[in-house]
Amino acid sequence: MKKISFLAVIFFLLLALCACGAKTENAPADTESENVSSDLPEASVKTEQEKPPHETAEDVQNEVSDTDNTADTEVTDSAGTGENTPDEESAQAVSDPLPEIIPDERDSVFVMQVGGIDVSYSALWYYFNEARESYPDNNSVVWEETALLEIKKDVATELLASLLSVEMDERYKKEKVQDVIANTIKTYDGQENVSYPQALGFFNMTDLFFRQLQENTVLTSLIYDERFSPESGAEYASDQNVLSYVHENYVHVKHILISTADLDDSGKAAAKRKAEEILELIKNGEEFEKLIVEYSDTPTDAENGLYIADGTTVPEISERSFEMPLGAVSDIVESPYGYHIIKKYPIDDEYVLSNSALRNSCEKALCEDAFYNALYETANSLEVVLYDTYGQAIYELLTQMQN
Repeated sequence: MKKISFLAVIFFLLLALCACGAKTENAPADTESENVSSDLPEASVKTEQEKPPHETAEDVQNEVSDTDNTADTEVTDSAGTGENTPDEESAQAVSDPLPEIIPDERDSVFVMQVGGIDVSYSALWYYFNEARESYPDNNSVVWEETALLEIKKDVATELLASLLSVEMDERYKKEKVQDVIANTIKTYDGQENVSYPQALGFFNMTDLFFRQLQENTVLTSLIYDERFSPESGAEYASDQNVLSYVHENYVHVKHILISTADLDDSGKAAAKRKAEEILELIKNGEEFEKLIVEYSDTPTDAENGLYIADGTTVPEISERSFEMPLGAVSDIVESPYGYHIIKKYPIDDEYVLSNSALRNSCEKALCEDAFYNALYETANSLEVVLYDTYGQAIYELLTQMQN
């Protein structure tokens, strides 16, 4: 299932960053792709993975806060010692109250009840349009189902926090939620061509729902950090679980690449002949690792090889690596980068547990899987009751599309 709950709010905050002139760093790589050795080409298109929001929205939140509060980080006392007094530290922790919520009738019209909680038209408005934009080739039934799942996940987040005794105290809420909302409003209202209310309309949000979504995003992150992350001490990433995950999701290969980068047709033909000669040497008993060192056009760990997950390199290499039996040597595999000869090896458990980069990636994936399994299990357990206003709301949403 493609994740859409946080995409618009992230983009919303990113635009605010751009308006402030803040430098936005690249989003973290996909969990599995972090451990693809640099000597294999990365896949040009990666399937979007669900990730806990602390790697998306919260990173953006931190950048916004850092940008707008730079002046507060170097406050000196009256004696010029460079140290903050307790009174000054307290003053830094206090910011102006949030502006009044912009009224919108969609916030007061309830269209359903999920898990005993009333859900407003504003939530349906946002998630239905997100689903429509994410799945334009589908129909309204798919959009409704997708929107309902996202709404259930929002309610499930609050329920899961309660079940796991995860609380967001007022100080944390202020630092992670309120300051970001205030900075976002201030940023948009400071622009000439677009105001905060106009931006809300563009992203199909009411002011109240934007604030609620921001708080839900941070709460989701807090649940993950405190109860599911590797740092939380959870047992999801035990040695046995890590090894099981690697055996199920990775293959261990070594390869020889004869590059065709910047070659014309004649050069490519010569490169293929060279690959064929190397393949013949392998068939005649030459040691594969020795030929890697002697012939490969890209640096490769001839001793330990590569651990790759499906989809983390170009399809030609990934598909061939997964379908090969252990110990087999491929024929010549052509990719946009050249001609490859691949050999498949058994998973080395000791290496997996001792390689920090590979292990950390697997631990992270296991913890994220556990988190989302808990979230979806909670969401799917919630009873949904549609009100009479629901049908009218869907009709209005579909009518808006036609205008």
